[in-house]
Amino acid sequence: MYGQFYNKMTEFQLKVKKEDKDALNDSVVAIASLSNHVQNVESSMEANKATFKKTLNELVPKLDKEINALFEVAQDPVYLAGDSDMYQMLQRLDEIEAKFKALEERSMTYNNWQQVLETQPTVFEKLDATREEMTLRCVMWRSLHDWQQMNE
Repeated sequence: MYGQFYNKMTEFQLKVKKEDKDALNDSVVAIASLSNHVQNVESSMEANKATFKKTLNELVPKLDKEINALFEVAQDPVYLAGDSDMYQMLQRLDEIEAKFKALEERSMTYNNWQQVLETQPTVFEKLDATREEMTLRCVMWRSLHDWQQMNE
């Protein structure tokens, strides 16, 4: 549009300052450079997309294994034994809960990446089950702790 405006001015033989003429030439060069960069990005986009898909396809099974391992830890009967040391259980459950939250955030991140890369988001089957198990055990031990504090 800037070039068209300049062409109309020269067509009607209007005087144009040298600075304006230089600015037009600079903007034409900048537009050409920008167009070149856009073409380079578009041409490399598919190759990068394939690379990212491959990397993500390697990361998802690792995350799924970690979630399954944490589910097994949550299933440990020691968390249901009432004769365990309450403070030790609370500390262990807090650590496990922190690991779970990190895994849950990674799963959401991976699913977002999959949507951006136009692939089917992965459903981590044990994620909800692990959340339920962890919530139940944490609520049980925290309630027991609160109950003891109220009794004291």
